[in-house]
Amino acid sequence: MTPEFKAWLRSGARRCLLAEVSVRVSGVDTVRYLSTAGYVSGAADTPASTAYLARLTGGFSFEQDLDVSGAGGGGASFGELLLDNVDGALDGWLVDVWSRRSVKLYLGDPAWARSQFVLVFDGTVGDIEPRGRGTLALILRDAMAVLDVPVTTDTVGGTGANADSAYPVALGECFNVEPQLVSETGLATYRVSLGAVEQIVEVRDNGYPVTVIRNEAAGTFTLQYQRWGQITCDVQGAKPGTGYLNDVGGLVYALATEIGTGPRLLPAQFDTAALVAFRAACPQPVGLFTDGRTTVLDAIRGLSASVGATAMTTRLGQVRLVRLGFGTPTLSVGPDDLVDGSFEPAGRPQISGKVRLSGLVNWTPQAKNSLVADLQPNQITSLSERSTIKDAYDNTVLADYNQVDALDEEVETLLVVESDLQQEATRRLNLWKVPRTVFRFTTYFDRLDIELGDTLTITHPRLGLAGGSPALVTRVEPDLISGRIGIEVL
Repeated sequence: MTPEFKAWLRSGARRCLLAEVSVRVSGVDTVRYLSTAGYVSGAADTPASTAYLARLTGGFSFEQDLDVSGAGGGGASFGELLLDNVDGALDGWLVDVWSRRSVKLYLGDPAWARSQFVLVFDGTVGDIEPRGRGTLALILRDAMAVLDVPVTTDTVGGTGANADSAYPVALGECFNVEPQLVSETGLATYRVSLGAVEQIVEVRDNGYPVTVIRNEAAGTFTLQYQRWGQITCDVQGAKPGTGYLNDVGGLVYALATEIGTGPRLLPAQFDTAALVAFRAACPQPVGLFTDGRTTVLDAIRGLSASVGATAMTTRLGQVRLVRLGFGTPTLSVGPDDLVDGSFEPAGRPQISGKVRLSGLVNWTPQAKNSLVADLQPNQITSLSERSTIKDAYDNTVLADYNQVDALDEEVETLLVVESDLQQEATRRLNLWKVPRTVFRFTTYFDRLDIELGDTLTITHPRLGLAGGSPALVTRVEPDLISGRIGIEVL
């Protein structure tokens, strides 16, 4: 955003919002051009000499929320564009296909050339809905909405018992998974994941290691004997074109852009610098084993939540992974940035003197009496228990806040190293064992550079903020017509 555009935003000049929305009409992909005021692009513009129908009504706000709990791994981003349909001219739009089509919004002065308008939102249409007799609403979602589809719809096929089963997906370090039987012709063949894997580490029958012929390029192995019990194995999973990955950032990127068979994002839709920084900050290995019908979005959320992060998109459609916590402030907000009377406390997250995390997931817990008798006690334990649990606690906080007898709430992660699990528990404890406040305020549109997940320095004469305090942006709601932005910070 240029200084000139910021100055224009601050000036209170007349604003015009342009929308370019993709849609499929009678089997043909096209773009519809809409505006808040009648607008026609020039002959030298792109698109050239195009009329933007003055059908957008009211304001447009787009909400983005960061998962403050750190447990869900996903923020929500949504909004809607309202279309004037009092004359019924748009009635036919209800039968067109809008779902998962792109939408771009541009802001500028009605007197400007189209090339001077600035992109302020890049996302996806959820659908179109009527709002009474005279209004239609385009429901908007962020760019990641296209990932709310199964990782794969491919099935085993053939005539076996698993013919209609989706392939499994192994990501990162997966312990004691139950592979999928894909062929019983001769000696049994099993699949451990969709596509190639890095390594099939060990195969076991009722817990006992057995000899197999491995085919990591196909993600399969074949037994060399007639099995007598339950087959499980350890796997280093999916090996996309980028090579084997086992960290959250790398796996989220691969899931969104490459792994599986459904719609995917383009590499250019990732904030590359932010991804590199996140991977450097969160290199902990993780492991996820799931059915191929699990949605890409759910898999991304589970991976992200394991390190207390949220996968989200910026207004301009750039995917970022934001870890809940306080970084070095990159922006500042003071009284001059606030709409008068808008600054107020909005909540107080619960203080916690103890954090309990589980990890090192055993994907196929087995009954102890089903395992072969000559295993060591530690082997029997590792194969029968679901996960490892690590606690971090502060006795002073527990006593001060009368939490000594509080129930332990276990949060499951996909971390696979015991020390990493302990460190993450300690990090979350340090975040929540001190009092924190959520503040809400409204600022002007020239602060459109504030993004979800940013760390700001907040200065205000009240509430202990006179000297400035770091604050994490947890909610952003820009209204593109009124020129105001609602913000919440922790």
